Amino acid sequence: MAHVGFRYTIQWFTPYGEPPDGKPRIKAEMFETVEQRNIRTSNGEPPVPEWFSLLHKPRDQYSLYIQAIKTPMKQLSKETLAIIRKKRTLRRLQNKYPMLVDELFKEELKNNPTYFAGETRLDLEESRQAVLDIENENYMRFLAATGGSKQTI
Repeated sequence: MAHVGFRYTIQWFTPYGEPPDGKPRIKAEMFETVEQRNIRTSNGEPPVPEWFSLLHKPRDQYSLYIQAIKTPMKQLSKETLAIIRKKRTLRRLQNKYPMLVDELFKEELKNNPTYFAGETRLDLEESRQAVLDIENENYMRFLAATGGSKQTI
C-alpha cells in the first residue's frame, strides 16, 4: 500500500462534541503529495508547512492533524484470509507452546470453524467497511486534485 500524500487539517479537538456557536468542525484543510512534501522537507522545512501551522491558534480548541492518504486496501478472499489466520495461529502456538502445537491447533480449529474458514463477524465487517469507505472517499478526492489515475477497491 503506497502513500499518495498527506492531508493536513485544523479541526475541532474532539469527535464527541460539536464546536460552539456554529463554528465549523474543520477550520482549514490542505493536501500535499509525497513528492511535494519530500522536496519541501529536503530544503529544511518542517513536516507541516509553516504557513499552514500558523493558521492554528493555541487554546482555540482546534488541533492540527496529519493523515497519510494511501491507496485503498484490497479485500482478501475468504480462502486467503483463512490461510493467513491459520498460519498466524500456528506461529503463535509454536512460539508459546512448541510441544503442544498439534493438539492446541486442532482444538482452535474445532472451537472457531467459521473464523478459520475466512468468515468475519458481521459487526466487525460493517465497521471495517465504514472505515474503508471514508479512506476511499479521501483517496479519490485528493487523487483527483493531483490529476492522478484512480484506483478503487
